[in-house]
Amino acid sequence: MRLTVEEHAVAIKRYAHLKPVRGWRARACYAGLEGTGRTCTRESGHRGPHVAHGRFAKILAVWDSGPGSAPSTARRRVEQSRARSDSRGSHRQVERRPVGLKDRESHSPVERAFRGLLQFLKAPDEVAFVFLFVLFVYWGVQWILMIMS
Repeated sequence: MRLTVEEHAVAIKRYAHLKPVRGWRARACYAGLEGTGRTCTRESGHRGPHVAHGRFAKILAVWDSGPGSAPSTARRRVEQSRARSDSRGSHRQVERRPVGLKDRESHSPVERAFRGLLQFLKAPDEVAFVFLFVLFVYWGVQWILMIMS
């Protein structure tokens, strides 16, 4: 089975109940769909078909695991780095990076909070309501400050 949103838009709606991986330090499956750049976004070790999600948890593709669903290059890189670190053993030295350079994985607290909020919100209307809530809180604080002065 191989369903994509471009070819089978109606049939793919049956799988709307399958959600992407969420949570702190949760790992995704990352099994790749052959011929596309899409990877499975369900939790690692899941049962059932692989599902690739887009923005706002929209399902882009659904496929069965089989000989055609090899891990993506990103997943292979992660597995290779784990194998290298395991083969080095506990006696390896800690790799140091030059002072002043940021890691690719490090983000500002605001960016981490924004990414967490986007993972928490499921639909575009929820994003709009959060935006309006923040806007009204800002407006309320401004009015309170104008009244107090």
